[in-house]
Amino acid sequence: MIQNPEAMAHSVTFAPCENGTVSVDEVVIWQQHDYVVRALAAKTYRAVAHIVNNELDIEASVPCSLLKLKQLTSPDIRGLGVLPNNAVDIVQLAYSIVKENLLHLEGRHKSRPHEDFDVMEFRPAFHGAFGFDDNRSESTYCLEAGHTSKWDSIFGERWDIVVRETYVVTRIVFKREKMKAPVAAIDKLRCKLDLINFSAGLNYRAHVLRRLTDKYRLVTSVHSDPSSADSSSPDSNVVV
Repeated sequence: MIQNPEAMAHSVTFAPCENGTVSVDEVVIWQQHDYVVRALAAKTYRAVAHIVNNELDIEASVPCSLLKLKQLTSPDIRGLGVLPNNAVDIVQLAYSIVKENLLHLEGRHKSRPHEDFDVMEFRPAFHGAFGFDDNRSESTYCLEAGHTSKWDSIFGERWDIVVRETYVVTRIVFKREKMKAPVAAIDKLRCKLDLINFSAGLNYRAHVLRRLTDKYRLVTSVHSDPSSADSSSPDSNVVV
């Protein structure tokens, strides 16, 4: 029996997918076939799309991180007249803004470049969604400690290969910062990245890790999973 994600969770407007940001009525590719997105929803941090292929008479509910847009577009996710009311939709909007920024980075340095961008006004729901433990103002995920792979189920596989596939994200930091005057009383979510120039292959993270470990004598550690509220793997969330 087909389960529409709208019946299981909160409806959302946008969600990150493997190569962009997906919304209702987009044509996406899943398992080498075209599907139309009929609904988007999320229970916690992982968004699910209800997709349909009328020619094959197939419907499925699939994690958005497993989908690819057939036609690459850049939706005006910042141009919403009214921001979503529910926390789940706000979180997916923030995730989508991060994803779009990752897709459109421009490397300006050749050696361990740094990039940063504002996401949006900080919301209480971001504490869990971006891993702010104990009300800290900063949350860091490092490739060296295996942290960055925990975002695959949100942003899609290979999300950390950026700038025309010439850089890999070695560290992604989410920060809660004050906005500049005249709205200094309002906090914002900001994202900062450390990148390294590298040719990305199938085992690119392992290769980058060896390079970093050899060069910087790095010590690895453990970090909490931003998607720990959904303990199953993305593939186990597929409903057909």
